Amino acid sequence: MYLDVSQVSRLEGFKVPYHPDNSYLFDWFFRHEEDINQNNNDVLVTAKGQEFESSCKLKKNHMCDFFTYQYNKYHEFIEDSIYEQLNPAIGERKVLVILWDPGRQEHKRTLTKRDIQKLIFGEDTSVKDYFLENSGQSLELKNVGILGWYDANESAETFWGHWDQEDLPEDRNQNGQLDPGEDLNGNGRLDGPDGILQSDEDINKNGKLDYDLNNDGWIRGHRQKWAEAIRKASRDFDFNSFDLNHDKYLSKDELITVMVIPQSNSYGTFRDTVVGKEYPKEEPLIVDGVTIKNIVEVYTGANNNNNNDIGVFAHELAHILIGAGDMYFVRPKDAKKDSKVTFPTFMAQGYSLMYNHPANPPHLDPYHKLKAGWLCPEIVTSSGWYELSDVETSDSVLILHDPKRDKLGFPDKINKEYFIVENRWSGNSYDARANISDNGLAIWHIIEAPGQVLRKLPKTSEVKQKYWDSEAWQGWGRKGVRMIRPIMDTPYNASLWRGGDPQIADNLTLKWIDGTSSGFSIRDISPSRQTMRMRIEIQ
Repeated sequence: MYLDVSQVSRLEGFKVPYHPDNSYLFDWFFRHEEDINQNNNDVLVTAKGQEFESSCKLKKNHMCDFFTYQYNKYHEFIEDSIYEQLNPAIGERKVLVILWDPGRQEHKRTLTKRDIQKLIFGEDTSVKDYFLENSGQSLELKNVGILGWYDANESAETFWGHWDQEDLPEDRNQNGQLDPGEDLNGNGRLDGPDGILQSDEDINKNGKLDYDLNNDGWIRGHRQKWAEAIRKASRDFDFNSFDLNHDKYLSKDELITVMVIPQSNSYGTFRDTVVGKEYPKEEPLIVDGVTIKNIVEVYTGANNNNNNDIGVFAHELAHILIGAGDMYFVRPKDAKKDSKVTFPTFMAQGYSLMYNHPANPPHLDPYHKLKAGWLCPEIVTSSGWYELSDVETSDSVLILHDPKRDKLGFPDKINKEYFIVENRWSGNSYDARANISDNGLAIWHIIEAPGQVLRKLPKTSEVKQKYWDSEAWQGWGRKGVRMIRPIMDTPYNASLWRGGDPQIADNLTLKWIDGTSSGFSIRDISPSRQTMRMRIEIQ
């Protein structure tokens, strides 16, 4: 049976069992047969993994405490989490930065090691400061070293050229479009490498597909450069000393490695496919006796383009720190020539770091913060007036959740469906630095479901079906985390809800994804201010 919450209220230093799939940070347990939750329907359940003290505040009708219940029951519950990559990020995370330069003449480095240190670890207006503010001082990045610059062993062409194999992608000219003569297998789309020898692929004319033509053990230049940079750094850094549990593998909780490459236009990636060799047999990357699989890669700081690039670092680090999902919508390959492509009106745009990576990023959306363990929400269980402080300086949001909706929605494999309400008041926060001048309530519709279910959800009216089905538009961050806007039209757009504005309604009725009423309505929204007020009605 589950642990009675009355027995663990306000525990100090209470241990919560760690589980790698620990991604649900709240749930309601309505199990009449266990007769322990009759009076606890409004209790927020959190399971953050690792040991730390309870820090949430006692709210109107619910307690936000860190407690646990029988481990195997928790394991059963967490197994159906389709966002299992999400994980709490509390405390300190150690970060190693490797500066690596491939010597590209068009991207000459101009950032110094001191510039990088200030950009990532500075006490103000930095990546470290960004996460401190977003997490309510719960997550801190610790600088354990900035190494380099290291010069690449090979020319840039080695790392950015074609894969070192004869089996090539069909997009021979790399323009992202299906051009005449490129549909080699006749399926109407660009794909490959496909393991089939084509007439222009047999470079050495031996009648078969060959790999690793230069016999250096590498096929993909990007994987080669990650291994090279880490091996160079190992001459000046003891990776083994960060293997705290002595399992000979460096997890992201033990050490995060960030690789910085000079480039005039900023870009970043996070990869968990680091290896020590690709061919003829893939081998792990082992340095100082420990295996490294993950790396964050950021391109910035060339040709005097040294403007604040906090966003690209923060965006990519969010992937590894909390398992964040991308929320941006890009123009699909088959829409390159379509000037009338419209994107879903529910996309986050400037209200989440995961939508983009501008130099000055906005706050994360509340869904990612909730899963990271940075919020202490109030679960709305009764009609009434509610006040909500700004999310930029508090840990407050409202959750509108009907447990009867869990696993009963459309389609029938939706795990959870609920709404999050936050008060965005930019003040002096990173939202203000991101030039978000709009203030008010941000209302988010959360649909937690497997990818194949999200893919089949009905499209919104403004988009074309072929783009809705495009691979470029898939992913739980894109289709499962939706912003509900009061106005999304020209010439006037508004993303936040507030009273006192003749252009914006001060009330709304929320609907589930299948169009049926959720039973939740938000009425009489106050004008935007640091603490907003509203009436929530539950049918």
